[in-house]
Amino acid sequence: MSDVLLKGGAMIALGAAEGYAFSQVGLLNPQAMGDQMLFQGFIIMKLFFAAVGCSMLFQSVMSWVSPKAFEKSRFYKNVSMGYPRAVGGCALLGIGMTLAGSGPTLLPSQIGASVGSALPTLAGMFAGGALFGAVEKSLFGENVCPMAKPGEKTTLDQKAGTSY
Repeated sequence: MSDVLLKGGAMIALGAAEGYAFSQVGLLNPQAMGDQMLFQGFIIMKLFFAAVGCSMLFQSVMSWVSPKAFEKSRFYKNVSMGYPRAVGGCALLGIGMTLAGSGPTLLPSQIGASVGSALPTLAGMFAGGALFGAVEKSLFGENVCPMAKPGEKTTLDQKAGTSY
């Protein structure tokens, strides 16, 4: 029980810190998303670069401290959804984020900050997800590549023969 409380408290504290940082740099303004997609402002790109850098740093530490848990966390390397599905899904997500002025990363903070468009955006995200789920197979069929063969090198570090 204390483990659950500790993790829950950490999630709340880190989420509050993230939301505070988002509000301080103007990231919660829906115009920031539109500007990013039109290549007029790059505050969201800076956020993603920082997130990728931090993720790589922590994943590097995890690969050294607990190699088995690290390998287990890389389950995504075994299944590919194929290019048409990936491109189609990303295009739809980008269009929706541009129109709504929000995305999956920003929406919880926008809801917490009471941004006026946050609740309609949340409803739109659920509706869009349901619609995509309903038409996905007719658009893309069974466009899923098979799992990697045992021992197959599927990640850049494995192919290069280096540690993560």
